[in-house]
Amino acid sequence: MSWSLTRRLFAPMGVQWRMLLVSLLLVLLTMEVGGSYLLTSLNRYYLTSFTANLSTQAALLGSVLEPNLAHPSSTLDLSPQIAQFGAVGGQTVVVVNSQAVVVGTSGALQSEIGSRLNSPLVADALRGKRVSGYTHQGGQPVAEVALPVIAQGHLVGAVLMTALLTPVVAAITNIRQILFLATAFSLMLAVIAGILLSRLMADPIRRLAGRVRRVGSGQFDPPPDRGWPDDDLGQLGRAFDEMTLTLQATLETIGREREKLEAVLYNIRDGVVALGPDGQVLFSNPAAETLLGRTAAELAGLELLTAQVTGARLANWTDQGEERVLRVEGRPAAALGAWVVTIQDVTEEASLNEMRRRFVADVGHELKTPLTSLKSYLETLSSEKALRPTLRRRFVGVALSETDRMVRLVQDLLTLSQADSQQLGLGQEHVAVEELVGRAVTAVGPQATERGVTIERTLPDPPLEVAGDLNRLTQVLVNVLQNAIAYSPQGGVVTLGVRPTGGQVEITVADRGPGIPLSSLAHVFERFYRVDSARSRDVGGTGLGLSIAKEIVLAHGGQIKITNRKDGGARVRITLPAASAAQAAGGGR
Repeated sequence: MSWSLTRRLFAPMGVQWRMLLVSLLLVLLTMEVGGSYLLTSLNRYYLTSFTANLSTQAALLGSVLEPNLAHPSSTLDLSPQIAQFGAVGGQTVVVVNSQAVVVGTSGALQSEIGSRLNSPLVADALRGKRVSGYTHQGGQPVAEVALPVIAQGHLVGAVLMTALLTPVVAAITNIRQILFLATAFSLMLAVIAGILLSRLMADPIRRLAGRVRRVGSGQFDPPPDRGWPDDDLGQLGRAFDEMTLTLQATLETIGREREKLEAVLYNIRDGVVALGPDGQVLFSNPAAETLLGRTAAELAGLELLTAQVTGARLANWTDQGEERVLRVEGRPAAALGAWVVTIQDVTEEASLNEMRRRFVADVGHELKTPLTSLKSYLETLSSEKALRPTLRRRFVGVALSETDRMVRLVQDLLTLSQADSQQLGLGQEHVAVEELVGRAVTAVGPQATERGVTIERTLPDPPLEVAGDLNRLTQVLVNVLQNAIAYSPQGGVVTLGVRPTGGQVEITVADRGPGIPLSSLAHVFERFYRVDSARSRDVGGTGLGLSIAKEIVLAHGGQIKITNRKDGGARVRITLPAASAAQAAGGGR
């Protein structure tokens, strides 16, 4: 039987039945081998004993008949003596003389007396050998023994004795039946013992198999089985329970770490996308879908993600008309066999970098113009010794004017720097709005007179107060009024109104100039931004006034906005906390 056939035969059986079958086969094999050996040994023993006994009787008969064979005669007949001996022993006896002539028999072969007996055993006996053998007569097994008869050193004849082996066969058959019954009884006992032993061994295996199936399906809930036996299978079961507890703890730890990682990936502002070898999206967090304006299914195939360029790169991305600058960095993840891409929205950073670059360029340009002019006038004054006094005074005046322009520019830059670092050093006092408006109007009076602009003031009754720094707030209002006057037509009117609104004070400055283009409204508070650069330089502006005004107002907890009037011109609204509201918010400070 081949090994594959054996496996197919035993495969449907359970462990318990396999063990039972093996034990039965072992018992049966042992009994068969032992029985065969025992029967062979007993058969050999009985045959040897029977033949020895037969030889003894033949030798005894030969010694009795020796005198008669020593004096042979033609009428010698030893049958009466042999018949009496054979009746006692139950054997068949034939006696021959030295010429192999039958001289006596036990009676069954009386007709053979006087004839020559042709028998190989008798021939060997007449040569002085003691021989024996086995044959069948009438279908019955027979034992034969031939012995020489020697008288006074001369061979005088031979005795041939035969006997049926029926007693030996009967004894062997009886022993075989006893062995068969013993085998059957042993198999019965083996079945009972095998069932008990196999159950003792199979039960832990079945329990262990059940535990393995439950653990394989992810069910760690049942407590460890405490009924393991104190043997090798028990040690295996206890080791499996310990492994299960360790595996459960490990999986729980991995689960917690995975939840932490997912929480981090799902809540960070940077987008993360993992792509498989064929470009399919293995993972994407909500930030990536928001930044790219695509669902997870729509991210596959985007060139921005599939271009496997190692390292960071900037990419312009447009989604629903909104342009953004994205920082995209990809790197291979060998452990996952994936390509991981991180995405950052650096639009604000890029805008700040552009603003910084433009700011440096604008500062350089603003300083270059007055410095160039100042240098040319100073060189003229230095080289032209005979310059007329009026022309010299004019050149000195221009140099002083350009110097003042640079001083104002540097002061404005210092103010912005202080605002950026939150070091403006604002005072906290009750500022009368009427005083604030009066100081600002007085400061811009010469500019208004020069352009013929009238400032109309509208103040409430009773007077209002705001909390803040009088000098800084005056600087704000002066900057706003200067812009309104500068862009008003010759002989125009600038209105300045004050009114309370919900615990705040609103100061409004409106002119009747050309207004602000819609494309510039969102940029008027940017540093060095000018709606009309040529005209701004004509009126001496640096492009920092509104930026400074916004920083100071925000530092006071207020707001500043600029819009266009329907009938022409621009309107600036400055909202500041009223002194009582600011004091209440500050805990009565």
